[in-house]
Amino acid sequence: MTEPSKLPEGAYADEEWLDRQVDLLGLDDHGREYLRGRCIAYLRFLEKEARMNLRRYYGLRIPAIVLAAVVPALVAANLGPGWRVVTVIFGITVAAATAVEHFVSAGEKWRHYRQAAEMMKSEAWLFIEFGDRYALFKTHQEALPTFASAIETMVRGDVRDYVTRIVAAENRDEGGTGEQPNAKAPG
Repeated sequence: MTEPSKLPEGAYADEEWLDRQVDLLGLDDHGREYLRGRCIAYLRFLEKEARMNLRRYYGLRIPAIVLAAVVPALVAANLGPGWRVVTVIFGITVAAATAVEHFVSAGEKWRHYRQAAEMMKSEAWLFIEFGDRYALFKTHQEALPTFASAIETMVRGDVRDYVTRIVAAENRDEGGTGEQPNAKAPG
């Protein structure tokens, strides 16, 4: 009896597993290249951006929360002039961390990228397992155009969502109108 292959671990475990599945799906060269060059590459980008923005978000948010809780206690304790300076510095740090987090939209970006990555993984699972819309197909090669259409629709929606929500919010924060010049929703 053979042992099942070890599941990959680490930052790109899902993408590594998907990459291994590509050769098992019976796809032609074009299909394998699409899965690796478009789907898995885009999924890696989404995962990288999600992780980076989560670190930024937590790196700014957690110190702000902790210091925001400490400042009132220090004010109430009234420990003397030296501690007043420390309290003011903590208060400024809270304000600065909160403002920077809002400005870079790290939390919003993290949620955006995390959601997009999970949606792509879910679609890939459906494709691999012939679930949902892929149940009608006998081979992955036959299902590939439907999968590619679903992925490209997802990517377009992801880009549209990023531009309309995150970039527009950043523009408003910088004093702009929040509108994108020449940006139209696909019709």
